[in-house]
Amino acid sequence: MTELPEQERLDELESLRVQVAVEARLSNFDPAQAISHDDMRARYGQEALTSN
Repeated sequence: MTELPEQERLDELESLRVQVAVEARLSNFDPAQAISHDDMRARYGQEALTSN
């Protein structure tokens, strides 16, 4: 195994942290409790969701 530069190691560590967070959220996801895209648009407005 080759040694990675420090920034690459930090990036990899951050990716692993994100992956753990995503897996935790998905394991508790209940589709019955999810809010539809249309409901989000009605609640927060079209512009707020598409301005990116």
